[in-house]
Amino acid sequence: GFYATAPDAAVFRVSCVSRRKEPVLPATVVGRPPMEDCWLAKAAERLIVPFIRRELPEIADINLPMEWIFHNSAIVSISKTRPGQTREVVHVLRTGRWLRKARLLVVVDSDVNVQHLSLVAWRVINFVDWQRDLVIGGADEEHALAASALPGGGSFMGIDATRKWPEERSGRDWPTEIAMDEAVKRIVDARWNEYGF
Repeated sequence: GFYATAPDAAVFRVSCVSRRKEPVLPATVVGRPPMEDCWLAKAAERLIVPFIRRELPEIADINLPMEWIFHNSAIVSISKTRPGQTREVVHVLRTGRWLRKARLLVVVDSDVNVQHLSLVAWRVINFVDWQRDLVIGGADEEHALAASALPGGGSFMGIDATRKWPEERSGRDWPTEIAMDEAVKRIVDARWNEYGF
């Protein structure tokens, strides 16, 4: 959706151009999402998940959002089993082959549908302590965000939006997520037609 800075390009000379009577030109139209290349990226997203799981079995799912120009960021859900695991996952993804060029990685718990951007946003806003849960890094290093400002030269950010273990909480307890009682759900489902909605 934005024009990039014009780089230097190789010069080549054409001496002849020929074509078939009814040529087939494989191409995609790129631009502001969603465009054709975004749908190809969503297919690639589904293909890389099993490969990433071979290295990181705790990965539950990955979303390369079209709205984020899929190749520059990802939402990742993990089955968290220990404190500090989210930072380890971010580090492995940043140094591995599949997402090393990502500028933003958002990590949520495995019960979060990473394809549901509104739910992910709600989790980020409610589960992140901005002084503790950010990983900021440049090309060669990662370091925690200082309390007040983004370190100069930071070209990458990881956001830990997972539930925190007691060792990760820094004295702040996170409330339990509101959920309707299962017995009440069954009653409402059984009597739904009576309510006249």
